[in-house]
Amino acid sequence: MAGPERNGAQLDVEKGGDGTLTLVLRGRLAAESIARVWERGRRALRQRPGARVQVDASGVTYCDGAGAAMLVDFDRTCARTGGRLELRDFPEAFQPILDLVRPELREPPAAEPCPPWESVATFVGRRTVELLRDARSLVGFVGEVTVAMLHAILFPHRVRWRDVLRAMQTTGVDAFPVVMLVSALLGLILSYQSADILHRFGADVFLPFGLALSIVRELGPLMTAIVLTARSGSAFAAEIGTMKVNEEVDALSTMGLDPTRFLVTPRLIAAVLVTPVLTVFANLAGLVGGTIVGTLQLGLPLVTCINEMRKALDLTDLFGGLFKALVFGTLVAAIGCHRGMQTSGGAVGVGAATTSAVVSGIVLIALADAVLAVVYYHLGL
Repeated sequence: MAGPERNGAQLDVEKGGDGTLTLVLRGRLAAESIARVWERGRRALRQRPGARVQVDASGVTYCDGAGAAMLVDFDRTCARTGGRLELRDFPEAFQPILDLVRPELREPPAAEPCPPWESVATFVGRRTVELLRDARSLVGFVGEVTVAMLHAILFPHRVRWRDVLRAMQTTGVDAFPVVMLVSALLGLILSYQSADILHRFGADVFLPFGLALSIVRELGPLMTAIVLTARSGSAFAAEIGTMKVNEEVDALSTMGLDPTRFLVTPRLIAAVLVTPVLTVFANLAGLVGGTIVGTLQLGLPLVTCINEMRKALDLTDLFGGLFKALVFGTLVAAIGCHRGMQTSGGAVGVGAATTSAVVSGIVLIALADAVLAVVYYHLGL
């Protein structure tokens, strides 16, 4: 059953031995040429209900909205009769027109081959190479950030202070309730865990002493940094990663703006400024939480708790903890921005960058804390 139409549309109907019905379309599928072809195709589909239908569109030279509507009608006719229609070799140039009408008629993509199996040695080697490349990229990023921060110190009027204030609000003010809550609960938990052991040896009075040293020197800066990593470091990675995926970072470079100074410097300055301040409040919240346990659970007078804390602490302990907070805040902002700059691959890439920023931030914080602990020990701090 065939026949060229007056304005160039043609339909051939081929019946396969396995029950497959093939409709071969050729020529121009335009509004003025498809009337008879449309009717002939519908009649052929109704005569073979439930058949597997293939539409060969390799010979189509033009297709407008009417032609796309005809293909959609063929698909619906097959569906009503229990059949299934497959569109093959439709010209890619006219695919957008068809997508507007019925995106699912696009030719199904070829199945992706299964990834080849790799040995343990290959897996370890590949991961090692990726780790070395990431370390090299991180070293280069540290150099760029160092230059950008020196430029900000030498030329402070060129810093986008409005962006710095906005980042300080999201990093510091918005994170304040979470940091206070976590620190207070941490002080309370630490006191409860220590109270039972100290009570066995009749050393209840030493609870505030140990609590003060633990919170101010170690746990206050550490918990503040971990909260900021999960909250602000991931936000930095997601924000910059989205800009990288949308090619906004490339647009900044095209306009002659340094993305590191424009995007990274304000966030880094904000993190450096707010992390020590948050640590001070975290220390206070942790000490209050521990004092509540000391007064209510062990029956220690409030004045005794305060005096023991004053005996335990001096300015060296306070500033040592604040220096840790400064280092941790720098790491949180830097690794978040670095992962954002490395983002590629759309929404999946943004999610991977966010996850990597949190994991890498926590690992680097633990590593820096270990290094500082060794340094403090040998300096006698």
